[in-house]
Amino acid sequence: MEIAQSTGLEMKESDLAKQLINSFSGSGYEIFQEVESPCGVTDIVLKHANFIWSVEVKTSLSLSVLSQAKNNLRYYNFSSIC
Repeated sequence: MEIAQSTGLEMKESDLAKQLINSFSGSGYEIFQEVESPCGVTDIVLKHANFIWSVEVKTSLSLSVLSQAKNNLRYYNFSSIC
């Protein structure tokens, strides 16, 4: 997996999401983007058998993002912030 090098320009969430999706492609996970759930829209959902993992893709961290990831645990087995 390649890690983006700092060029002085801030990485966009869409670029970060592409890297995450590329990392999981071919791993056996089904990958879904912008998934509606009772607590809002989840950026990426990874599904393998009965295991469902939510990933919020953000370029900065805030209490709102932490709250969103915590609330995702009501509907997904695992929740991450990337």
